[in-house]
Amino acid sequence: MESRCLACHLETRICRKISKNKGTRSWKRTIKSMIRHGAELPGKERKTLIGCFVNKDKEILSFCGMDN
Repeated sequence: MESRCLACHLETRICRKISKNKGTRSWKRTIKSMIRHGAELPGKERKTLIGCFVNKDKEILSFCGMDN
């Protein structure tokens, strides 16, 4: 996430989106939009990132300060 998302977005924007409990379908649309705007995310990375966002991966929660 840090190497891909933070290249264009502020941490606060990313964490705010993660806190909204979006589902897999919503994250797929979001990432497809990012790719249309120039993001480079191979299929495997895309699936991993979506899984981390949807399942609120421990590292993602820590990054966003939501691990309390």
